[in-house]
Amino acid sequence: MNLLENVSREDLPKACYTWLRHCAHFTSFTISFAKEIEKTSSRKVKSLDFDPRSQNLEWELRGKKWLGEQVASLLLKEKVIAVEGNKDGLWAHYSKEDLSPKSENWQPYVEFYRFKPNGQ
Repeated sequence: MNLLENVSREDLPKACYTWLRHCAHFTSFTISFAKEIEKTSSRKVKSLDFDPRSQNLEWELRGKKWLGEQVASLLLKEKVIAVEGNKDGLWAHYSKEDLSPKSENWQPYVEFYRFKPNGQ
């Protein structure tokens, strides 16, 4: 899979930031190229540690632009088919096989687990 065929290396952090801005408040997210990550032969690797004891989520402290840059750097790595983020950190799913737009399991998506702060 060559993500850079559609988005340049320089524009990918901005694209990730745009995707992340679509949801004001979220506790976790997934950006994936595979419609069902579980059905791929992949391994999940923790790529960036966050402090789970912190009262606020890491991206609330550092900003979604920073988070977009981190996600983009993971998506550019060889064989990464998905990135998940939660209170503990960022996780990359590395595929053991090639995934391309011609693959049966190809279906990019962005998923958020929303919450409303202060019960709003």
